[in-house]
Amino acid sequence: MVIVPLIAMGPSVLAGTITLGVMMQVVNAFSQVRGSLAVFMNNWTVITELRSIHKRLKEFEKNIEYKRVRLDEKFTKRAGVNQALLNLAFDYAATCFI
Repeated sequence: MVIVPLIAMGPSVLAGTITLGVMMQVVNAFSQVRGSLAVFMNNWTVITELRSIHKRLKEFEKNIEYKRVRLDEKFTKRAGVNQALLNLAFDYAATCFI
């Protein structure tokens, strides 16, 4: 049983401002809220583990994307150099046979 609402509402019940039934409804509502919040407290280690896994995976994906972009740039530069050499060879061959 939850003591906080009993202590907070006890004087009102004794003074006759609220009935015992209303106080019990408040106690039950307070217990429901406390139980719902206890889910987070009971699973806090799992929540923090999942957050750290999420952060590591995000960083890993970012690094993979960075390396993929670097490889694409590297191959694009190589392809450009190879294309320039190929054009130069064709131009040379064309001048030799004309």
